[in-house]
This record gives sequence, structure tokens and C-alpha cells, in this order.
Amino acid sequence: MLLAVPPVESGWRAALDAAPPASAWLELQTDLGLAPRTVEAYGRALADYLAVCVRDGIDPCRAGRSDIARYVRDLMARPHPRRGGSVGIGSGAG
Repeated sequence: MLLAVPPVESGWRAALDAAPPASAWLELQTDLGLAPRTVEAYGRALADYLAVCVRDGIDPCRAGRSDIARYVRDLMARPHPRRGGSVGIGSGAG
């Protein structure tokens, strides 16, 4: 089921409102007692992921490993908002 998610710029809450499974997952995180700022960070990240899915024609409910890898590559190619360089995601190895 492809979603019609509004752009993240219109607000991450609006993006999640268009994706009931995502909203339900985020609400569950609140119910589990996660800190409000943690839930907000998860919400922003989830809205960003959904926007990439819409852009690339990916059904987020059926996304596979290659789709997630495409999203991670997209993240790595973006400039860091504070440093101006690319975002680095370390493997934790070595």
C-alpha cells in the first residue's frame, strides 16, 4: 500500500497522520514510557523515512533489506546540518 505522505517540511506530524501504521507505532512508543523528546526524534526520523519511500515508490509496509539500504545510502549522502559535510554512519567495527 503506497502512501500519500505530505512532505516533511509540512510537519512531521502531518506526515505520520497520513500513515496510520506509523502513527500507531509512535503512539506505542509513548505508551511504553519513552521520553517525549525521544518520541519526537523518532517521529521526525519516521516521517523522513516515509517521505523517501514516497519519493522512491516504496511501500514502507513491505520494504525489504535493499529498500532500507537505499534509505541509509540516502542518509549518508546528505550534508550534515551543523557541519555542512556528509553524515557518517559508522559500523562500530574497527
